[in-house]
Amino acid sequence: DGKLWFSSNGYLSMGGLDIYSSTWNGSNWSKPENLGPGYNSSVDDFGFYVNADGYQGALVSNRPSINSLKSKTCCDDIFIATVQPVAVDINALVFNAVDKKPLKGATVQLIEMVGQKLGKTDSKTNGEANNFHFLLDLEKAYKVIVNVKGYYPDTLTFNTIGILESKTISKKMYLKPLPPPEPETTTVYINEPIRLNNIYYDYDDDKILPDAEEDLTILLGLMEKYPDMVIELSSHTDSRGPRTYNQKLSQRRAESAAKWLIDKGIAPERIKPVGYGEQMILNKCTNGVRCTDEEHRFNRRTEFKIIAGPKEIKIPKIVKKDVTNKKKDNK
Repeated sequence: DGKLWFSSNGYLSMGGLDIYSSTWNGSNWSKPENLGPGYNSSVDDFGFYVNADGYQGALVSNRPSINSLKSKTCCDDIFIATVQPVAVDINALVFNAVDKKPLKGATVQLIEMVGQKLGKTDSKTNGEANNFHFLLDLEKAYKVIVNVKGYYPDTLTFNTIGILESKTISKKMYLKPLPPPEPETTTVYINEPIRLNNIYYDYDDDKILPDAEEDLTILLGLMEKYPDMVIELSSHTDSRGPRTYNQKLSQRRAESAAKWLIDKGIAPERIKPVGYGEQMILNKCTNGVRCTDEEHRFNRRTEFKIIAGPKEIKIPKIVKKDVTNKKKDNK
Protein backbone atom coordinates (compact mmCIF):
# COMPACT_ATOMS: atom_id res chain seq x y z
CA ASP A 1 0.00 0.00 0.00
CA GLY A 2 3.02 2.28 -0.32
CA LYS A 3 3.57 2.54 3.44
CA LEU A 4 6.86 1.82 5.21
CA TRP A 5 6.95 0.84 8.89
CA PHE A 6 10.31 1.09 10.65
CA SER A 7 11.93 1.63 14.03
CA SER A 8 14.50 4.30 14.85
CA ASN A 9 16.03 6.21 17.72
CA GLY A 10 17.17 8.95 15.38
CA TYR A 11 14.05 11.09 15.79
CA LEU A 12 12.42 12.68 18.79
CA SER A 13 10.98 9.58 20.45
CA MET A 14 9.10 8.49 23.54
CA GLY A 15 12.26 6.63 24.61
CA GLY A 16 14.63 4.15 22.97
CA LEU A 17 13.54 2.75 19.64
CA ASP A 18 10.15 3.97 18.42
CA ILE A 19 8.02 2.74 15.51
CA TYR A 20 7.39 5.18 12.65
CA SER A 21 5.53 5.14 9.35
CA SER A 22 6.23 6.89 6.05
CA THR A 23 4.16 6.86 2.83
CA TRP A 24 5.50 6.82 -0.72
CA ASN A 25 3.68 9.27 -3.01
CA GLY A 26 5.28 8.10 -6.23
CA SER A 27 8.35 10.30 -6.04
CA ASN A 28 9.12 10.93 -2.36
CA TRP A 29 8.63 9.46 1.10
CA SER A 30 6.52 11.49 3.51
CA LYS A 31 7.95 12.82 6.75
CA PRO A 32 8.15 9.93 9.26
CA GLU A 33 5.22 9.89 11.67
CA ASN A 34 5.55 8.49 15.20
CA LEU A 35 2.74 5.98 15.81
CA GLY A 36 2.34 7.31 19.33
CA PRO A 37 1.35 5.68 22.64
CA GLY A 38 0.17 2.09 22.48
CA TYR A 39 2.55 1.25 19.71
CA ASN A 40 5.46 3.03 21.35
CA SER A 41 6.59 3.19 24.98
CA SER A 42 9.43 4.68 27.06
CA VAL A 43 11.67 1.71 26.14
CA ASP A 44 12.52 -0.05 22.87
CA ASP A 45 9.73 -0.85 20.38
CA PHE A 46 10.61 -2.42 17.03
CA GLY A 47 9.95 -5.27 14.61
CA PHE A 48 6.47 -3.98 13.73
CA TYR A 49 4.43 -6.20 11.42
CA VAL A 50 0.87 -5.95 10.05
CA ASN A 51 -1.15 -8.55 8.17
CA ALA A 52 -2.51 -8.17 4.64
CA ASP A 53 -5.67 -6.26 5.59
CA GLY A 54 -3.66 -3.88 7.76
CA TYR A 55 -5.77 -4.29 10.91
CA GLN A 56 -3.84 -6.91 12.92
CA GLY A 57 -0.13 -6.92 13.71
CA ALA A 58 2.62 -7.52 16.25
CA LEU A 59 5.65 -5.72 17.63
CA VAL A 60 8.65 -6.53 19.80
CA SER A 61 9.27 -4.48 22.95
CA ASN A 62 11.01 -4.68 26.29
CA ARG A 63 8.22 -2.69 27.93
CA PRO A 64 7.13 -3.91 31.40
CA SER A 65 5.49 -7.33 31.21
CA ILE A 66 3.80 -9.43 33.86
CA ASN A 67 5.49 -12.49 32.31
CA SER A 68 9.00 -11.27 33.07
CA LEU A 69 10.83 -13.28 35.77
CA LYS A 70 13.63 -10.73 35.97
CA SER A 71 13.43 -6.94 35.98
CA LYS A 72 10.37 -5.35 34.42
CA THR A 73 12.22 -4.23 31.29
CA CYS A 74 14.88 -6.90 31.09
CA CYS A 75 13.62 -8.81 28.12
CA ASP A 76 12.07 -8.44 24.72
CA ASP A 77 8.60 -9.86 24.26
CA ILE A 78 6.05 -10.04 21.45
CA PHE A 79 2.94 -7.89 21.78
CA ILE A 80 -0.19 -8.09 19.63
CA ALA A 81 -1.23 -4.82 17.99
CA THR A 82 -4.71 -4.04 16.68
CA VAL A 83 -5.13 -1.26 14.15
CA GLN A 84 -8.55 0.41 14.30
CA PRO A 85 -10.12 0.22 10.80
CA VAL A 86 -10.70 3.54 9.07
CA ALA A 87 -14.46 3.89 8.49
CA VAL A 88 -15.69 6.50 6.02
CA ASP A 89 -19.30 7.23 5.12
CA ILE A 90 -21.28 9.94 3.38
CA ASN A 91 -24.40 11.72 4.57
CA ALA A 92 -26.16 13.49 1.69
CA LEU A 93 -28.95 16.02 2.28
CA VAL A 94 -31.33 17.09 -0.51
CA PHE A 95 -32.94 20.56 -0.62
CA ASN A 96 -35.09 22.72 -2.88
CA ALA A 97 -32.71 25.26 -4.43
CA VAL A 98 -35.37 28.00 -4.41
CA ASP A 99 -36.73 27.99 -0.86
CA LYS A 100 -33.92 25.88 0.70
CA LYS A 101 -36.49 23.54 2.26
CA PRO A 102 -35.81 19.76 2.57
CA LEU A 103 -36.95 17.68 -0.40
CA LYS A 104 -38.62 14.33 0.28
CA GLY A 105 -39.00 11.56 -2.25
CA ALA A 106 -35.51 11.79 -3.72
CA THR A 107 -33.63 8.87 -5.26
CA VAL A 108 -29.87 8.99 -4.71
CA GLN A 109 -27.39 6.87 -6.67
CA LEU A 110 -23.87 6.31 -5.35
CA ILE A 111 -21.63 5.20 -8.24
CA GLU A 112 -18.05 4.00 -7.87
CA MET A 113 -15.93 5.47 -10.66
CA VAL A 114 -13.20 3.34 -12.24
CA GLY A 115 -11.33 5.86 -14.33
CA GLN A 116 -13.98 7.28 -16.66
CA LYS A 117 -16.16 4.17 -16.40
CA LEU A 118 -19.04 3.49 -14.02
CA GLY A 119 -18.45 0.77 -11.47
CA LYS A 120 -20.50 -0.58 -8.58
CA THR A 121 -23.76 1.31 -7.97
CA ASP A 122 -25.91 1.65 -4.86
CA SER A 123 -29.30 3.37 -4.96
CA LYS A 124 -31.69 4.53 -2.24
CA THR A 125 -35.09 6.30 -2.22
CA ASN A 126 -36.39 8.17 0.81
CA GLY A 127 -40.04 9.20 0.77
CA GLU A 128 -40.08 10.30 4.41
CA ALA A 129 -37.04 12.57 4.78
CA ASN A 130 -34.24 14.23 2.80
CA ASN A 131 -31.14 12.46 4.15
CA PHE A 132 -29.21 9.54 2.66
CA HIS A 133 -26.40 7.50 4.20
CA PHE A 134 -23.87 5.28 2.42
CA LEU A 135 -20.77 3.43 3.62
CA LEU A 136 -17.69 4.06 1.48
CA ASP A 137 -14.53 2.19 0.56
CA LEU A 138 -11.12 3.78 0.96
CA GLU A 139 -9.04 4.94 -2.01
CA LYS A 140 -12.07 5.18 -4.30
CA ALA A 141 -13.62 7.87 -6.49
CA TYR A 142 -17.40 8.32 -6.41
CA LYS A 143 -20.21 10.09 -8.21
CA VAL A 144 -23.55 10.93 -6.58
CA ILE A 145 -26.65 11.54 -8.72
CA VAL A 146 -29.88 12.85 -7.14
CA ASN A 147 -33.28 12.73 -8.84
CA VAL A 148 -36.62 14.11 -7.62
CA LYS A 149 -39.76 14.23 -9.75
CA GLY A 150 -40.36 17.78 -10.93
CA TYR A 151 -36.74 18.91 -10.42
CA TYR A 152 -33.55 18.99 -12.45
CA PRO A 153 -31.14 16.23 -11.30
CA ASP A 154 -27.97 17.19 -9.45
CA THR A 155 -24.55 15.50 -9.51
CA LEU A 156 -21.41 15.70 -7.41
CA THR A 157 -18.09 13.86 -7.38
CA PHE A 158 -15.70 13.17 -4.51
CA ASN A 159 -13.14 10.58 -3.43
CA THR A 160 -11.75 8.85 -0.36
CA ILE A 161 -8.15 8.86 -1.54
CA GLY A 162 -5.63 9.56 1.21
CA ILE A 163 -8.12 9.51 4.09
CA LEU A 164 -6.29 8.15 7.15
CA GLU A 165 -8.88 8.64 9.88
CA SER A 166 -12.52 7.66 10.24
CA LYS A 167 -14.88 10.42 9.16
CA THR A 168 -18.32 11.26 7.81
CA ILE A 169 -18.42 13.23 4.57
CA SER A 170 -21.39 15.61 4.58
CA LYS A 171 -22.80 16.92 1.31
CA LYS A 172 -25.77 19.22 0.68
CA MET A 173 -27.41 19.04 -2.74
CA TYR A 174 -29.78 21.72 -4.03
CA LEU A 175 -32.17 20.83 -6.85
CA LYS A 176 -33.80 23.44 -9.10
CA PRO A 177 -37.51 22.96 -9.91
CA LEU A 178 -38.42 22.20 -13.50
CA PRO A 179 -40.56 24.85 -15.20
CA PRO A 180 -44.26 23.94 -15.37
CA PRO A 181 -45.14 22.11 -18.59
CA GLU A 182 -46.70 24.12 -21.36
CA PRO A 183 -50.47 23.49 -21.34
CA GLU A 184 -51.97 21.63 -24.28
CA THR A 185 -53.79 24.05 -26.52
CA THR A 186 -56.40 23.95 -29.25
CA THR A 187 -57.39 26.53 -31.86
CA VAL A 188 -60.80 28.20 -31.56
CA TYR A 189 -62.34 30.03 -34.52
CA ILE A 190 -64.89 32.82 -34.54
CA ASN A 191 -68.51 31.59 -34.01
CA GLU A 192 -67.28 28.15 -32.90
CA PRO A 193 -69.01 27.18 -29.61
CA ILE A 194 -66.62 25.93 -26.93
CA ARG A 195 -68.02 23.90 -24.06
CA LEU A 196 -66.84 24.76 -20.53
CA ASN A 197 -66.85 21.27 -19.09
CA ASN A 198 -66.87 22.02 -15.38
CA ILE A 199 -69.66 24.58 -15.06
CA TYR A 200 -72.53 22.89 -13.23
CA TYR A 201 -75.18 24.23 -10.90
CA ASP A 202 -77.15 23.05 -7.89
CA TYR A 203 -80.79 22.19 -8.49
CA ASP A 204 -82.89 25.21 -9.49
CA ASP A 205 -79.98 27.56 -8.69
CA ASP A 206 -77.85 29.93 -10.72
CA LYS A 207 -74.94 30.44 -8.31
CA ILE A 208 -71.42 29.78 -9.57
CA LEU A 209 -69.90 26.75 -7.80
CA PRO A 210 -66.18 26.43 -6.93
CA ASP A 211 -65.51 23.89 -9.72
CA ALA A 212 -66.94 26.32 -12.27
CA GLU A 213 -64.52 29.06 -11.25
CA GLU A 214 -61.59 27.08 -12.69
CA ASP A 215 -63.02 27.19 -16.22
CA LEU A 216 -64.23 30.77 -15.80
CA THR A 217 -60.71 31.75 -14.69
CA ILE A 218 -59.37 30.32 -17.96
CA LEU A 219 -61.98 32.32 -19.87
CA LEU A 220 -61.06 35.42 -17.85
CA GLY A 221 -57.42 34.97 -18.89
CA LEU A 222 -58.45 34.78 -22.55
CA MET A 223 -60.55 37.94 -22.27
CA GLU A 224 -57.56 39.73 -20.78
CA LYS A 225 -55.17 38.33 -23.41
CA TYR A 226 -57.44 39.39 -26.29
CA PRO A 227 -58.82 42.79 -25.21
CA ASP A 228 -60.83 43.25 -28.44
CA MET A 229 -62.60 39.89 -28.13
CA VAL A 230 -66.37 39.89 -27.63
CA ILE A 231 -68.07 36.64 -26.67
CA GLU A 232 -71.48 35.11 -26.38
CA LEU A 233 -71.75 33.22 -23.09
CA SER A 234 -74.59 30.72 -23.35
CA SER A 235 -76.27 28.28 -20.99
CA HIS A 236 -78.27 25.17 -21.94
CA THR A 237 -80.57 22.79 -20.05
CA ASP A 238 -81.79 19.31 -20.84
CA SER A 239 -85.31 18.67 -22.17
CA ARG A 240 -86.96 17.71 -18.87
CA GLY A 241 -89.38 20.20 -17.35
CA PRO A 242 -91.43 23.02 -18.87
CA ARG A 243 -89.80 24.69 -21.85
CA THR A 244 -90.48 28.21 -20.55
CA TYR A 245 -89.00 27.40 -17.15
CA ASN A 246 -85.87 25.92 -18.73
CA GLN A 247 -85.48 29.02 -20.90
CA LYS A 248 -85.59 31.39 -17.92
CA LEU A 249 -83.32 29.17 -15.79
CA SER A 250 -80.67 29.01 -18.52
CA GLN A 251 -80.81 32.80 -18.98
CA ARG A 252 -80.24 33.35 -15.25
CA ARG A 253 -77.30 30.98 -15.31
CA ALA A 254 -75.71 32.64 -18.34
CA GLU A 255 -76.09 36.03 -16.64
CA SER A 256 -74.57 34.61 -13.43
CA ALA A 257 -71.48 33.43 -15.33
CA ALA A 258 -71.25 36.79 -17.12
CA LYS A 259 -71.51 38.65 -13.81
CA TRP A 260 -68.59 36.60 -12.45
CA LEU A 261 -66.42 37.84 -15.33
CA ILE A 262 -67.68 41.42 -15.02
CA ASP A 263 -66.89 41.42 -11.30
CA LYS A 264 -63.32 40.45 -12.26
CA GLY A 265 -62.97 43.55 -14.41
CA ILE A 266 -64.25 42.55 -17.86
CA ALA A 267 -66.35 45.26 -19.54
CA PRO A 268 -70.06 44.27 -19.73
CA GLU A 269 -70.26 45.17 -23.43
CA ARG A 270 -67.76 42.40 -24.21
CA ILE A 271 -70.06 39.64 -22.92
CA LYS A 272 -73.46 38.69 -24.33
CA PRO A 273 -75.22 36.26 -21.93
CA VAL A 274 -77.80 34.08 -23.68
CA GLY A 275 -80.00 31.34 -22.27
CA TYR A 276 -81.08 28.77 -24.86
CA GLY A 277 -82.99 26.50 -22.52
CA GLU A 278 -83.61 23.18 -24.30
CA GLN A 279 -83.43 24.58 -27.84
CA MET A 280 -80.06 23.00 -28.70
CA ILE A 281 -80.17 19.37 -27.57
CA LEU A 282 -76.99 17.60 -28.70
CA ASN A 283 -78.26 14.01 -28.70
CA LYS A 284 -81.53 12.06 -28.99
CA CYS A 285 -82.83 13.19 -25.57
CA THR A 286 -85.62 15.49 -26.68
CA ASN A 287 -89.06 15.65 -25.07
CA GLY A 288 -90.66 12.24 -24.60
CA VAL A 289 -87.47 10.24 -25.28
CA ARG A 290 -86.31 8.01 -22.42
CA CYS A 291 -82.67 8.72 -21.56
CA THR A 292 -80.27 8.08 -18.71
CA ASP A 293 -79.25 10.95 -16.45
CA GLU A 294 -75.78 10.80 -17.99
CA GLU A 295 -77.30 11.31 -21.44
CA HIS A 296 -79.34 14.25 -20.14
CA ARG A 297 -76.24 15.65 -18.43
CA PHE A 298 -74.51 15.88 -21.80
CA ASN A 299 -77.04 18.53 -22.84
CA ARG A 300 -76.69 20.63 -19.68
CA ARG A 301 -73.77 22.88 -20.51
CA THR A 302 -72.28 26.36 -20.61
CA GLU A 303 -70.52 27.48 -23.78
CA PHE A 304 -68.78 30.53 -25.16
CA LYS A 305 -68.04 31.61 -28.70
CA ILE A 306 -66.23 34.56 -30.24
CA ILE A 307 -68.67 36.91 -31.95
CA ALA A 308 -66.29 39.83 -32.58
CA GLY A 309 -62.57 40.54 -32.45
CA PRO A 310 -59.92 37.93 -33.38
CA LYS A 311 -60.78 35.37 -36.05
CA GLU A 312 -59.05 32.61 -34.10
CA ILE A 313 -57.33 32.13 -30.74
CA LYS A 314 -55.34 29.46 -28.90
CA ILE A 315 -56.92 28.15 -25.71
CA PRO A 316 -55.76 25.53 -23.19
CA LYS A 317 -57.57 22.22 -23.33
CA ILE A 318 -60.10 22.09 -20.51
CA VAL A 319 -60.17 18.80 -18.60
CA LYS A 320 -63.57 17.55 -17.56
CA LYS A 321 -63.84 16.62 -13.89
CA ASP A 322 -65.73 13.60 -12.57
CA VAL A 323 -69.02 14.86 -11.13
CA THR A 324 -70.86 11.54 -11.04
CA ASN A 325 -71.35 11.55 -7.27
CA LYS A 326 -72.03 15.25 -6.90
CA LYS A 327 -75.53 16.67 -6.47
CA LYS A 328 -76.22 18.74 -9.58
CA ASP A 329 -79.31 20.10 -11.29
CA ASN A 330 -81.89 18.10 -13.23
CA LYS A 331 -82.50 20.91 -15.67
